[in-house]
Amino acid sequence: MSIRRFAAHWSPATWLLTVLCIGIVIVATGAVLSQIANIVPDDEAMRERLSLAVMVIPFALMVAALFAPLGYTVDNMGIIVNRLGPKVCILHSEIKEIARVDRRQIGFSLRLLGSGGFMGSYGRFWSAGLGKYRAYMTNSKDLVLITRHNGERFLLSPFPADGFLEAVEDGRGAQT
Repeated sequence: MSIRRFAAHWSPATWLLTVLCIGIVIVATGAVLSQIANIVPDDEAMRERLSLAVMVIPFALMVAALFAPLGYTVDNMGIIVNRLGPKVCILHSEIKEIARVDRRQIGFSLRLLGSGGFMGSYGRFWSAGLGKYRAYMTNSKDLVLITRHNGERFLLSPFPADGFLEAVEDGRGAQT
């Protein structure tokens, strides 16, 4: 089996939320930094501390971007969720079940730890339909649910989803 790569297409909502977050953070950070000298005109040390404190939110967005899904790779060993930060690997031998799912099957989700819109939805979530799961998705149309033998669930959004399922089945078949 050859290595196959799949896109992580952003939905319009993901684009909107990401652009809004970045825009608001840039404008707010710039506005506060430009006014720090007026806020504490006589204390250089305090101005430096405030400047550093203001940079926490832009830094947090940069860290969050490390964990956003950039795409998906299927090879002989398993599935890789490509990110700027550490990649997520799901071995074919660990997969109990893999299937397309509809957003309605998942229902309302609560974010436990992660991002719910900035550069996608990724991290740990809970829903009544799935229970606890890990999401690495950028849209809600191309959803694929992977369940490991230990019960751990992953929700991905590879494009095209049907081609992704075929590649995974080919990879799983090559393992036997």
